[in-house]
Amino acid sequence: MASPASTPLAVDAPAQHARRWRPEIQALRAFAVVAVILYHAWPARMPGGYIGVDVFFVVSGYLILGQLGHRLITTGRLDLADFWARRMRRLAPAALLVLVGTAVAVMIVVPLSLQGDQLAQLAASAVALGNWALLAQEADYLQAGQAVAPGQHFWSLSIEEQLYVAAPLLLLAAVVAVTAVARRRAQPGERRELRLRRGVVLSIVVGALALSLALSTHAVATGQPDAFLGTGGRVWEFAAGGVLALLSRRGPGSVGDPAPRDGRAEHAGRARSAARWIGWILLGASTLLYGPETPFPGAGAIPVVVGTLLIIATGTPAKPRGLAWLAARSPVQWVGGVSYAAYLWHWPLIVLLPWVTLHPLTALEKAAIVAATLVLAWLSTRWIENPVRFGAASRAPSLRVIGVGALASLLVAGALWGGAQSAQARVADAADAAEVTRGIGFPPSHDPAAPDPSAGDLPTPAECFGAPALTNPACDGVLEATGFTPAVEAASGDRAIIYSSDCRTSLDSDEVLDCAFGPVDGRPVVLVGDSHSAVWFPALEPIAEREGWRLTVYFRGACAFTTADRGSGQNRARTEACLRWVDGVSARLAENDAPDLVFTAASTGATYRDADGAASAEAGVDGFVDAWRPLVDRGSQLVVLAEPPLLGDDGERCQLSRPDDPLPCSPSRASALDFRDLAVEAGRQLDAVILDLRDEFCTPTECPTVIGGALVYRDADHFTATFGATLTAAVDARLRAAGLLQ
Repeated sequence: MASPASTPLAVDAPAQHARRWRPEIQALRAFAVVAVILYHAWPARMPGGYIGVDVFFVVSGYLILGQLGHRLITTGRLDLADFWARRMRRLAPAALLVLVGTAVAVMIVVPLSLQGDQLAQLAASAVALGNWALLAQEADYLQAGQAVAPGQHFWSLSIEEQLYVAAPLLLLAAVVAVTAVARRRAQPGERRELRLRRGVVLSIVVGALALSLALSTHAVATGQPDAFLGTGGRVWEFAAGGVLALLSRRGPGSVGDPAPRDGRAEHAGRARSAARWIGWILLGASTLLYGPETPFPGAGAIPVVVGTLLIIATGTPAKPRGLAWLAARSPVQWVGGVSYAAYLWHWPLIVLLPWVTLHPLTALEKAAIVAATLVLAWLSTRWIENPVRFGAASRAPSLRVIGVGALASLLVAGALWGGAQSAQARVADAADAAEVTRGIGFPPSHDPAAPDPSAGDLPTPAECFGAPALTNPACDGVLEATGFTPAVEAASGDRAIIYSSDCRTSLDSDEVLDCAFGPVDGRPVVLVGDSHSAVWFPALEPIAEREGWRLTVYFRGACAFTTADRGSGQNRARTEACLRWVDGVSARLAENDAPDLVFTAASTGATYRDADGAASAEAGVDGFVDAWRPLVDRGSQLVVLAEPPLLGDDGERCQLSRPDDPLPCSPSRASALDFRDLAVEAGRQLDAVILDLRDEFCTPTECPTVIGGALVYRDADHFTATFGATLTAAVDARLRAAGLLQ
């Protein structure tokens, strides 16, 4: 997440004519791409580096809308084929090269279980739909883990391409329509028609700016999922650059300060210098003061947009000094020249290298990635981009260029989509081949209804499958784990049946769904909370069936049963929906008699916030107590299921990379239990029964990834339904010890 990457919004460099060369434009490109790369490599050092995307949108709007607008105003016409052909020559070669190269790398180094989604994301990017594909996958680009797609940085390039199709069509249609109406009513003179076209173009661009800024600000304030990745929320930045270009008499090709002629010109030069400093300060400060918690873009992007506009508007003086001199230096200009390719290459390297090394990137590896990015950027610019832009292809007919480019994009997208479907089919085959055990229930020796085994008899393999193999000394050596189930490739899908859409409330919804199991007149029992509650369903279901419970499940992903606020500016809508869901569940539970038992658990990875928005563990504990107390006061017995040991991101990456032998990926007990369980702390305040089953997962020193032939973890912080079903006997024993079973 989505942290945000920024595509250098590529434009035709007017460097062929010295008068039109804009050093400050290249400097802005260099600044933006460096900010993004450093943000992705060292997010703690440059937490607001994602503002580079906004810099590029403004620059692109200034150059592209400026060119289109001035052409429309002066001639009333646009050569759409020529415009799109130039965009195709500029954007497609490097983009398709990186997409294909990244896809090959994905198929070589990324585990099979992740290839499908990652190749599908690359396919969407090949046809300029990358941002919408991310939104469909519920991606959070600001919270990047090891499973982040190496092609998701194409989201901003997709927005750029969408604007390059829509903007000229909208402007041309409006100018043609208004001019035709004006000519029917009268025969305006050339100057009047010129003013009319200018008014139409400016009105559309300014209107788009105002509407998009309002929508973006609202989306950010309410935390809409598309606030960051949606096209509509970025239009205003593009339009802001266009307004500046349209208000300039000379258009986007004009240079900065004229030669001083008198005292007033000298004073104007000093004012421009001050404005230039303000612009760079605004950009630099944003990279350091902004972060993932900053409400963005919306109004939060205004300082970045204003800073970029100031730098463009002040230009570069004939004799640059200070920041203008630095911006015009050859190294800065060189980075600006390869910024598009540098952006395309850096993110796949950052995402894919850890799959090769199987550890988080070190400082040395990050430095090597930066160096490799610049080398690849220079090579692809020198041998791919420039030959297409300035070689024989630049003289090819526009329609041919568009046709070839579109065909190449479709072929690449089709091949990548086919690869994604093939990977998903292979994962499905692995799942079918694995013996995924569900509803295991009680091993025979633990079922009170079953006869006791004869003394001295060894336990059967069924009795030693999963968790009992770790806690029952008699199981040692009985079950030789030559294989395990489910397969690593199928583990992500090994979930409880309550993950179905009929039982689980989606991340963006506040609808209260309840799934009830067991007789209508059975003992009322509730399981409520996020996915860390849902994973316990396979362990509880056999007990519920035997005891005749009416087990009702309230389940929403990423939403523990708490009134505490866990939101930030980037996911506000989901936070608000979660809080509404908690209120709805509380109201539903208050409508009827209080349940006898309430089971709940919560992820320990959530960050809760106090009334001032600051991270606060105490606020998290208070939120759980506030949500649970009404049930306790009405007579419900609260049972808090403590967070089990966690595999962690590094362990998950290791397990996915070793599908045939994940045991070496087992975390130490100390690292797997290195967290603070706020739900348990809250439960103790309410005299809840705490079920702590960590000894079912861990030896005194480590927490194995395979226990008794069962794969324990399906991802970094959830256990498989197969292993969960083997915990039934342990949960049953603890409930009996607490006197909770009738």
